[in-house]
Amino acid sequence: MALRGIAGFAILAVFAGGAAWQVVALGLADHWAADDPARALEWEPHNPKAMLALAQRHLVQHEADAAAAVARELLRFEPLQGRAFVLLAEAAKANGETAKVKILNELAVHRAPRDPHARAWLVDEQLRNGHFPEAIEQISLLLRIAPQQSDALFPVMVQLADVSGFAPALSHALIEAPSWRAGMLSALLSRGSHESISAVYGALQREHALSSDELDRWLAQLMLAGRWGEAYSRWAGELSHAPNTPLPPLYNGRFETEPSSSGFDWRVGHTAGVTMSRDAVAGATGAFAMKVSFSGRRVADINFEQSLLLAPGAYRLRFRARATDLRSDKGLQWVISCQAQSKPITVSVLLYGKFEWKQVDTLFVIPEDNCPAQRLWLRNQGAAAAGMKVFGDIWFDDFSIDNEAASQALAPGQ
Repeated sequence: MALRGIAGFAILAVFAGGAAWQVVALGLADHWAADDPARALEWEPHNPKAMLALAQRHLVQHEADAAAAVARELLRFEPLQGRAFVLLAEAAKANGETAKVKILNELAVHRAPRDPHARAWLVDEQLRNGHFPEAIEQISLLLRIAPQQSDALFPVMVQLADVSGFAPALSHALIEAPSWRAGMLSALLSRGSHESISAVYGALQREHALSSDELDRWLAQLMLAGRWGEAYSRWAGELSHAPNTPLPPLYNGRFETEPSSSGFDWRVGHTAGVTMSRDAVAGATGAFAMKVSFSGRRVADINFEQSLLLAPGAYRLRFRARATDLRSDKGLQWVISCQAQSKPITVSVLLYGKFEWKQVDTLFVIPEDNCPAQRLWLRNQGAAAAGMKVFGDIWFDDFSIDNEAASQALAPGQ
């Protein structure tokens, strides 16, 4: 309840402040009404812009009775002026007249439905009473009325996502794809707790309401935070595969689906001088192999890799390769390392020259400690400067990783 109250007052605080905020929110006051409302009223005694600004100025100066008098005077000439009811409610609040505050704010919402401050009061009331779906509906209206306030509102909503019951209501609203959805999800991902992020993104995932980009950003955040197991399960939950069928340790090894660059699939990034594509080449096991072409430029990072989630133990990496006139200083090789570590666990043989399809095997061991996830990537082994230049084409197919102990246990005669 304490957090709920703090967050509720924070919503109001977004829309509180001096006369400058009121002028910006309403977009009505002319120069004199904003800067010197008393002077403006000398020229036009019942100028509504000036009267509103004057009443607000009285409130800022803690002159609640004077503010209420100006607001009532304005209502004599403009009975439908909803903003005047907002000012009367603020004056009543300053004077401790709680019953009046509720009545006047309800009148303000009715008379001035587009007034941000009136909506903020309604949001505060609904949050205090635990009416989260209704509060989020009003927040959505607030963001339509004053979208520029999203930078102030989103942090409050991120805080509220840790309050029991708010995250499900927020998720339900986000499924409807409001205009503020992208900004809210981005704020939640960058500032929210792990629990609130999982609650909201998980609910959207269960409803199949996450875009591929949204899913990828979530997975990237989990992986960056070292939550590899959760990242893997969230990623695997999006795949189309037979129920109760385990995924292979290395995914999409025959490139029969386009690499998605997401989660634990192949990541294929842009690199100057390098072109990568699935190619229907003769000798591929399935329909495709992955072709990597080099134009002769210096290539420090090829950006062709996959994240792995291997338990400690002995494994064998297998793949097939074919090359035509592949030239570089020292050749290319596949490397496996623990995530966030540059020291390799193992490297494949160097690949260069011209050769037909051949199989490459590499044994390696995942250590017991400090290696919760791994990285497999294609490396240019050339030295700096001119030695980094690569020419020619190479194809890859039939990637797999097998547990060596399990393979030996299944071997004939064992």
